[in-house]
Amino acid sequence: MVEVKTSKDFSELIAKLNPTNEEHKIALEKIIKDYPYFQTPFLYYSKLLKNTNHYDYEKILNQTAVLTNDRKVLKLFIDDFRFNQVSKGTKKIESQTNKSKLKLSFIEWIKYSEKKLDPIIDAKIPLENKINIIDDFIDKNPSIQRIDRNDETSDLELENVFSPEELMTETLAKIFLKQKKYGKALKAYRILSLKYPEKNAFFAVQIKKIKEIQDKD
Repeated sequence: MVEVKTSKDFSELIAKLNPTNEEHKIALEKIIKDYPYFQTPFLYYSKLLKNTNHYDYEKILNQTAVLTNDRKVLKLFIDDFRFNQVSKGTKKIESQTNKSKLKLSFIEWIKYSEKKLDPIIDAKIPLENKINIIDDFIDKNPSIQRIDRNDETSDLELENVFSPEELMTETLAKIFLKQKKYGKALKAYRILSLKYPEKNAFFAVQIKKIKEIQDKD
């Protein structure tokens, strides 16, 4: 039985992933069930299902597409990626065609989108206090409208998926916005503001835009 408990375990699974290995398939299924917004396992699971002509392929591919920023690159990965084509040593690029360049871009994109930064805010600070930090920032910026604390921030469903200290991505915030789940989108951007204070101004603007959209709806 393949167990994936750490990021190292996950990397090792991906490195040796075999589409005909039932244990590998089960391990990926468990990961995407436990982490429904973690895009990398969805990508490999979709590819695995395609390689085995699995009946769930279209369903999983659609879920993967929702988590993917560039669907052209996703299509290229699904169509052209070969399991175990990259050795443990130096990565080899088979050719310099546009397709191979897109493959490299896809790998770089995964690494960038999934990387984790050291926590900047002390994990012992309660989530409510951290959110107040964001509200204070918006209060002090006259060009940004303050978020009403009586809005949908009491929605606890988001915490059922992510703990306050887990990685909250911009992709997830955009997904919530696209689905018109404004309360969740607001909370996602607040958590992003805490994790990446250097982008506070940008996230505050996004929060304001969401509020404006919410008011129109």
